[in-house]
Amino acid sequence: AIMRWVLTTFPDIRPSKHFMLQVVEGGRVDVVDRSIGNWNVAGLNLLVWPTLLILSSLVKRRWRFAAGLALLVVCMTITYLSEHQTSQLAIAASIAVFALSCYASGVMRRVAMVSFVALVLGVVPLSQIAFQRLELQNAEWAQFTLKERFKIWGYSAAHVPKAPILGIGANNTTIEQTQGLPSANSASAHPQTHHHPHNMILQIWLELGAVGAGLLIIAGLMILRDISRMNPDAAPFGYATAAMVFIQSVATWDLWHVWVQAAFVMAFCMLFLGNRIVAVTTKSGSVIFAEIWLPDRLKFGRLCAAAQQKLKL
Repeated sequence: AIMRWVLTTFPDIRPSKHFMLQVVEGGRVDVVDRSIGNWNVAGLNLLVWPTLLILSSLVKRRWRFAAGLALLVVCMTITYLSEHQTSQLAIAASIAVFALSCYASGVMRRVAMVSFVALVLGVVPLSQIAFQRLELQNAEWAQFTLKERFKIWGYSAAHVPKAPILGIGANNTTIEQTQGLPSANSASAHPQTHHHPHNMILQIWLELGAVGAGLLIIAGLMILRDISRMNPDAAPFGYATAAMVFIQSVATWDLWHVWVQAAFVMAFCMLFLGNRIVAVTTKSGSVIFAEIWLPDRLKFGRLCAAAQQKLKL
């Protein structure tokens, strides 16, 4: 509803063509496919912790907690009024991660690294066990969308052994026809065609094999290492952002969705910008443009020192 109002009120920002939207008589925008709401909610959640970090650095100390809490409440309200269950889970988990990071940042770093590596290495066998042995796709407690996820994950994991080293090729999951293994009480297999696995880690195993999974582990550990090196006041926001990205990655989206990858990159860029602002405000007590945005080689103090050195020579 918010997006429909914005696009109706401000026609200049409408996309020129979009299969999920249509403009009807009177210039009003109608949503053809309601799943675009899930895209918006996921994007909102991916950016909330970096935004909170920047906000906490710019707002006066006495208003900092109230401003941050108000923004978080707005985000949570929109999320829980939406239909996107992945974002609902992600924002709850990220709040728990943020709280733990505030009290035990070192513990959070070790837990995050071990959990990440364990899931990357275990996603294929866990998906097979959930589908074939436990048959969670038939569990009465699971909602319909979660049952469908168990099916898709089981079908996809069954095909990883076809090309375990290099995978079936990048972006080939929706082209390659996949045939799921039968579950324990099923007489025959059920084909799952033209569908991504709704789990980026599982998709990397399927498309890029063990080589891709190894590169993913290296990249993930490097991100967590950089977060652990952030300013102590900013690190909890970093771990919460990583938790949000991680959960959004393993439950819903296609690895090759450009918009979600762009949102990931934007979230981390905003996160490290916030870290830089925190470092500058902690040091000088105010936000100084040159300290935040200019590289060291262009800062006035460095230039003056370099000029004095040249004069001495």
